[in-house]
Amino acid sequence: MTTVRRRLYPAIYLAIILCSYSGIVHAADAQWTSCVAQLKQSALAEGVRQSTVNKILDNVTKLPRVIESDRSQPEFTQTFTDYFNRRVTDFRITQGRNLLASHGPLLLWRFSRSAKK
Repeated sequence: MTTVRRRLYPAIYLAIILCSYSGIVHAADAQWTSCVAQLKQSALAEGVRQSTVNKILDNVTKLPRVIESDRSQPEFTQTFTDYFNRRVTDFRITQGRNLLASHGPLLLWRFSRSAKK
């Protein structure tokens, strides 16, 4: 898989979610079609082959359950303070520190290699 494709797949999924979250997709089928057409143009502008764009986006469908699930994520329905306090627990902080102690040298080595490029 080429680098462009690897970068594009997450971007396409994110764009679809963003379209649905902003209400573009949910409003009407014509707007959904327009959103998909814009995604295709963006992908082509990034250098993705037409055949790849068609293969991925020609069969994209709007799934109301996915859109509803996206809109009800805690990140969007809770205040930052509530979200933070429920997810940043003492256990997670301790676990994160332990994992950093275990894997810190590997992370530093990997970061130093990617920083040289």
